[in-house]
Amino acid sequence: MKIRGHWLNRFLMQLTFVGAISHMQTSSHSVMANDSTAHLRVEISPSLPLDPLAIQTMADYDLTLCLYRTWFEYDEGRKAMPGIVSAWQFDDAGGKYIFTIAPQTKWSDGSPLTSDQLISNLKRAVYVKKDSFGGAISEIVAIEKAKVLSSTKFELPTRNGKPSESFFQRMGSIFLAPIHPSDFDSNFAIKGNQLSSGPYKIESITPTQLSLAINTNDGLAPKERVSIIAMKRDSVTQLNDFILGKSWANILQTATLMPLSLATQVQAKKLPYWTRGIDRVSRLKPLGTGAKLEERRHFLVEFGKVWRTLDLGVLSFNAKRALSLQPLGYPLFNELDYGRARATNGKLLKSIKIVVRHGPQFEVQRPLIEKAAQALGVKVQWVSVKTYAESSAAEKADPEIGFNLISFGVADPEPATWMGLVLDETGFFSDVEKQDVIEFKKMAAIADKAKEIAEFKKLLEKMAYRGSYLPLLHFSTLSIGQVGINFNGIKELDETVDYSKLIVR
Repeated sequence: MKIRGHWLNRFLMQLTFVGAISHMQTSSHSVMANDSTAHLRVEISPSLPLDPLAIQTMADYDLTLCLYRTWFEYDEGRKAMPGIVSAWQFDDAGGKYIFTIAPQTKWSDGSPLTSDQLISNLKRAVYVKKDSFGGAISEIVAIEKAKVLSSTKFELPTRNGKPSESFFQRMGSIFLAPIHPSDFDSNFAIKGNQLSSGPYKIESITPTQLSLAINTNDGLAPKERVSIIAMKRDSVTQLNDFILGKSWANILQTATLMPLSLATQVQAKKLPYWTRGIDRVSRLKPLGTGAKLEERRHFLVEFGKVWRTLDLGVLSFNAKRALSLQPLGYPLFNELDYGRARATNGKLLKSIKIVVRHGPQFEVQRPLIEKAAQALGVKVQWVSVKTYAESSAAEKADPEIGFNLISFGVADPEPATWMGLVLDETGFFSDVEKQDVIEFKKMAAIADKAKEIAEFKKLLEKMAYRGSYLPLLHFSTLSIGQVGINFNGIKELDETVDYSKLIVR
């Protein structure tokens, strides 16, 4: 089974994603005899133009998978398989990789995807994301020494002259999917999505609708696909309305964190559902500096001890307590043992103020957090905002806000991804120490994956035991279908977006 490689953004929002398989000529679920084309209608809030390097929402993520191919695919063991790059070998004497592009890989206008285009995208990743995964790539390979051998073959030296599995783990990411150079300017800023390399291409855009057509020049894709009509809607959709049959949709994607009453209704109605595995985590992070930061770190350590013993029986489907910030993939460590945390001094805070981006999962997390805080004799005040930008602004406006509760996508178990999520380089710097960043960047250049993971484990544990963050809950993307929809064609952890696998009877 192939797994589409991807790097999840540290601010991947919990967007409710609604889809319906229907036909353009009718709003019902019936099939018109004179229409042999299957259409997929999806309600989303896309951010256009779409830049793989700047995926922010589930809509961005799913549309990117539709429009673009990655350098490599992954197998079940997270080993690289051919994608855009069909073959590779390492020249030990020259300390470099030689990559060959699949000859059938073409852009949606029929033009070939070439070596210099892949190299340009590598340079763009480093320029645009030099402080995160772009910088990590630059630590591994000497992009400035890349050499084009032909339109489909090129050389790429590694910094240490040795093979690097870490490079393959990173380049399987959908965040690093190449876009056509004509779609970004001389400063590497995205201009549009005129050309795609994936199974679909953008056919038309209106203020309320985005239409995707099958990319007939895509030589790597299966032919059993449907056209996609994306209706630009508000990002929040009522799950309850869908379960009660009040929505026109016949498939909905949301988080497994949901009120028990709704989960019970899904099961009682025998609605089909399928999850991609546990691919999201919520995390509590202290904010501030000096004595205030130390107080808040102390609270997280004590809170972590209580959290381990909390009864989470109200959670539904496959949501569970997070003990490691590593729900799948590499077994970094089984659980955090806060008995090993640093000795803390001073009195425990009697009240805390937490800023949170309000979403469906918050309704489940709030009572659990308050229950654990109550056991410590701590009162919780909430500052609810709609966006991550607002949470950052709220923190600056109110110095008494001591913690940030954030949920983010973590389906990719690649160590550097995880470290970036904990460091939170793009947002809340309050508890990032300089030495943490130095150690993190050193790990990116380690060729031995086992050694990299071991060093990564040590750093994560050190940060957790000093109270730098607290993983709270693991949860996943849940697809719920109306009666008649069939998920049997989709395998667990198959993260490719292939809508033809959904069968409506």
